[in-house]
Amino acid sequence: MPGIVSLLDHRHATQVATVWASLQDRLGLQGMDVPPFPHVSYHVAEQYEVALLEPMVRAFAMHTAPVEVVTTGLGIFTRGLQRAAWGPCARCRAVGAMWGIIADPQFIRVPSSRGEQDTVT
Repeated sequence: MPGIVSLLDHRHATQVATVWASLQDRLGLQGMDVPPFPHVSYHVAEQYEVALLEPMVRAFAMHTAPVEVVTTGLGIFTRGLQRAAWGPCARCRAVGAMWGIIADPQFIRVPSSRGEQDTVT
């Protein structure tokens, strides 16, 4: 499913990939590495109006400094087509500010099932 995400730096991405491998080896949880890149998700949807959203996301990324995220545990989504491991993130001002921009109704618009544009809030 497409989403708006931040990728982790190499060192932290490697640490997450190590946890994924451990979950697969020790608990038999397969498919933890899909998508194949560790990331922080801000918003996911079944479909985006990519032509409208992509320039805004690119501009946002170019003008936003990297942020440090602290995870507070480990969770596993066990329902749906694909299992996924996730780490809940502690609230911090930097991520809250990013989320405030991304969640703005003028920033994200996704097609509705009726063919109209619905604003995601």
